[in-house]
Amino acid sequence: MPLSTPLLLAGLLIGAVSAPSPQQQPGDRAALQVRAPEGLELTSSGTRGDGLDLLLWPARLTVHDVRLGEALELLHDAAGVPLLFSPTLLPQGRVSCDCSQSSVREALDQIAVSQGLEYLVRGGQIMVYRSTPQPARAPAAASVLALPTARIAALPAPSARRAPSSQQVVGSVTGRVIDSGSGLPLPSVEVFIQDLGLGVLTQQNGRYLIAGVRAGTHAVSVQRIGYGAATAQVTVADGQTVVQDFTITEQALQLDEIIITGTPGGTQRRAIGNSVGRVEAVQVTEVAAVESVQDLLGGREPGLSFHRQSGNVGTGSQIRIRGVASLSLTTQPLLYVDGVRVDNQSMGGPNLRDGAQVASLDDFSPDEIESIEVIKGPAAATLYGTEASAGVIQIITKRGQSGAPQFDVSVRQGTNWLRNISDMVGTSYGRDSLRNVISFNIYEAEKAAGREAFQSGRLQAYAVSMRGGSEAVRYFLSADFDDNEGIVSYNTQQQTNLRTNVSVAASDEVNLDVSLGYVTGYTSFMQQRTAWGMWEQFQWANPQGQNRILRGFLRARPEEIAEVEATRDMTRFTGSATLTHRPYSWFTHKAVIGTDILNETNTVLFPRQVEGANHDFGALSLGDLEVDRPNRQYNTLDYAASVNYSFGENFTLKSSVGAQYYARSEEIVRGTGRIFPAPQITTLSGAAQTTGQQTFVENKSMGFYLQQEMGLNDRIFLTAAVRGDDNSAFGTNFEAAVYPKFSATWVLSEEAFWGDYSDIVNQFRLRSAWGKAGRQPDTFAAVTLYRPEVGPAGNPAVSTDVLGNADLGPEVSTELELGFDAAFFEDRISAEFTYYQQKVRDALIAVPVSPVSGFSGAQARNLGQLSNWGWELSTDTRILDARAFTWNIGFGIASTENRVDNLGGALPTNELREGRPYPFQSARQAVSGSLNPTTRAVINLTCDGGTGFDGRDRGGSAVACNTANLVKLGNGLAIPKYEASLNTTVNLFGSLRLYAMAEWRGEHWRALTDAACRHTCFYTSRAAVERPDEYVYTIAAIDGLIPSSPYTASFNAAFAKLREVSATYTFPQQMASRIGASRASLNVAARNPFTLWRATDDIAGAPITDPEARNASSLTQSNSNVPPLTSFTITLRATF
Repeated sequence: MPLSTPLLLAGLLIGAVSAPSPQQQPGDRAALQVRAPEGLELTSSGTRGDGLDLLLWPARLTVHDVRLGEALELLHDAAGVPLLFSPTLLPQGRVSCDCSQSSVREALDQIAVSQGLEYLVRGGQIMVYRSTPQPARAPAAASVLALPTARIAALPAPSARRAPSSQQVVGSVTGRVIDSGSGLPLPSVEVFIQDLGLGVLTQQNGRYLIAGVRAGTHAVSVQRIGYGAATAQVTVADGQTVVQDFTITEQALQLDEIIITGTPGGTQRRAIGNSVGRVEAVQVTEVAAVESVQDLLGGREPGLSFHRQSGNVGTGSQIRIRGVASLSLTTQPLLYVDGVRVDNQSMGGPNLRDGAQVASLDDFSPDEIESIEVIKGPAAATLYGTEASAGVIQIITKRGQSGAPQFDVSVRQGTNWLRNISDMVGTSYGRDSLRNVISFNIYEAEKAAGREAFQSGRLQAYAVSMRGGSEAVRYFLSADFDDNEGIVSYNTQQQTNLRTNVSVAASDEVNLDVSLGYVTGYTSFMQQRTAWGMWEQFQWANPQGQNRILRGFLRARPEEIAEVEATRDMTRFTGSATLTHRPYSWFTHKAVIGTDILNETNTVLFPRQVEGANHDFGALSLGDLEVDRPNRQYNTLDYAASVNYSFGENFTLKSSVGAQYYARSEEIVRGTGRIFPAPQITTLSGAAQTTGQQTFVENKSMGFYLQQEMGLNDRIFLTAAVRGDDNSAFGTNFEAAVYPKFSATWVLSEEAFWGDYSDIVNQFRLRSAWGKAGRQPDTFAAVTLYRPEVGPAGNPAVSTDVLGNADLGPEVSTELELGFDAAFFEDRISAEFTYYQQKVRDALIAVPVSPVSGFSGAQARNLGQLSNWGWELSTDTRILDARAFTWNIGFGIASTENRVDNLGGALPTNELREGRPYPFQSARQAVSGSLNPTTRAVINLTCDGGTGFDGRDRGGSAVACNTANLVKLGNGLAIPKYEASLNTTVNLFGSLRLYAMAEWRGEHWRALTDAACRHTCFYTSRAAVERPDEYVYTIAAIDGLIPSSPYTASFNAAFAKLREVSATYTFPQQMASRIGASRASLNVAARNPFTLWRATDDIAGAPITDPEARNASSLTQSNSNVPPLTSFTITLRATF
């Protein structure tokens, strides 16, 4: 069955359940817009143009044993009458009605009056209400977030049963609820009049309507989990509609927010002892130039770091959470989408050499995401077991809502470009035939000749979504198309995302949530696996060759490079189903089943050239094709059950058990073809020389856990858990891994003794957590492998390949986390602080195999140990909070350090040494020297001999640089010790929002091959050609006296950038309504507009293109990377 079939079936199901009747057109609001059947006109008294009372309309309704709310929804659709009611406060009974030949009055008598409700006709609408007013009550914290937005509803109305409208002295209250920080409308806000027992929930556009309000003065209140409450006095006259808008402020500490990641079934934040990050996607995409999920997360959560590697459109970045989590395994966190584990590789796509790789995280569209939760370390990730020690990221996609369909449409147009290209390319030096020094900027030369090699690429994106449904079935449908161009015409990416999410309330006890996502995309890259990439040709230009056929380019001209193809063609399906059953108020259990299937075709093609091997590409010019077809699949089965106990009003217990099964498989079919007979032939079968290879890898994991939570006075919470895991990658002699966890949290500010401090610190919570999680070894590391060979006389044979380790187990990370959350001065300032210590034991080390074993290479063993520690701080400050002007400042900073404690006897490397941080960037250090004034040769050169426990610290005795045992000295950690972000938001007059974010990366060191090769490979730097006095140490390296000198390669890569800046204007309601929209906004945004500061601009005159650009495969090296691009976008959004 094609992957698109489930999406089509889901769409047909939704259409069958919720398609509007002929009288109700898509987009109608049942309570805001009163519509009559086609061809008829309603009067304000509730009659048709022909005088027929609404209650006399034919009901056309037949229902059997359905919930009351569903019956009213069906009556609304079948009869085409405008009904006002509140799904949230209806009786829970079930009703039946064979009313196909009955009037609306007779149907309401049977299904509503029988359940203790009354109804009346008012203002051309039928209001259904309780006969006796009930006090409005806020739903429980856990259910508020899940409550659908109601069809515009009137709760209990006056008690006179079906009294004539002339006897009713009633009016209504309407308005909109806005977030004071973002200026965005807030859905699912409870709006109620306490003394009348009336209440509703706001719609997705923030609007509400309370009908049936008795004349007089009343207090209208609003409240929503995570926001401060507000109340306003309104005076209602008979038949009058009063407009009352509210602006409410997000609480600094959202302690009642429900967190689902790392907890069985979801838990309030106040009960969780570890730090949990949360990014609200809608709030970010409204203001920032977000083109990918990595853009959505970058700079918004302390401790979560992305290394933006390249400006090659379609590539991504590696992710780190809290520094280094392993010495040899990936640091990528686990990725979940709606409860299902999915592929999160950062090295996908074709072989792009140093042009970075594809990150599969970016296959998902930011427009389909509701929020993202991040748990950062082993103390929080215990329930995910093996593979979770590097953290967990969970994407929560958007869901449907009760009510008429709502459409959201967005159109984005923009451009990508590279700033300061001329400076980044830099000037190359050489000597002409007369030995005169010449300088040459190849970019400027090409530009002057009318051959502009780089462009401003177009960005365009279109998104449409629909959400709605009934109380029983809610749906969200979306379609997104993105088309991005890079700085060359052939660097393009087209991607289409489709999503269908359906929630079915089969009964009061059973819920089914289905999430289906499909992605298809095609990317053509500007960099490929060889040294014939575009950026190298500019970086290492040859001044002496500027008048030759290559025009000064290193190996090939831009127009020839454009003929090389490096592409990724992909499809991806991610689906899940979650069945939740609540048979009793104290017992809940759920099951999740899902899959993630990613299919790629990655191609690198050098087409056959007419000149053959005489072409610039050499042997590759005869034709060269490499095709990889990796197919990856993740399957998830997850079961969790929870039992809640209450002992009195103050003591609660929650016991949970769970089991999880994961299966991951990858099949790669690879083919290569060389030497094609003609340029038109580009398939493997047309090559003269072909090779093929097929690999299949499968990994399975099974885990069980137990967890016990205890709560006291809803302020003190203790949690203990234990998990056991078995994994197919473990050795046969290794038993199951066990991961315990303990946490505690105390909301001190809710204790009676805190009253003396509440004026200054109005909220304060202490939290702590300790736990373990693991990281599995490579799938076949425990297994002894043999390599198939062709033996004598062409017979099949095998030879030794890799020696396995039957005792191999996972790396085990133990973490202690301590922190607090605080809010000051009535939530004007909030702060979250976390300190953590991690210890990685049984770290995998590659140990050389003894030759007597008959095997070569290395064997993986659990020998190493690594310590990792740091802290995180985030603050938010409301500087001003006036009606027409608000100003917020957010700040986040994280620090991380590590130390290699034990290598288990393995030989150290320059990057990996006991007692040093990892990865450790080092180089030889010259301290003195001079130049011969005649020959310009270096004389009297000495180097730092090193000091410290291993001789790698600077400050040792000066020694001759040609000393045989001269070692490399440490420059420092290759990843930043400090990372910070600062953002500010200004709202003006409720319609204009200004936003900016800057990021800073502290001192860290890298080696830059681009600069080194200007000095020592191609000799095109000023130092290599002119040999000025100030570059004496660089010249020594050029002459081979200081191999791997920091003056030719290493640099401090610290920098600060203005990452995002934007302005968002929300159009007045009357302007939006001209296009039929309930809300419309225009956003103008830029990404990476400025580099504010950088620690190093050049290395001995050789320019550093961008300190952020680096290799995909190394934390310590940069080589020929296109710097990250600058983008500018204009986005129009509208809600219908």
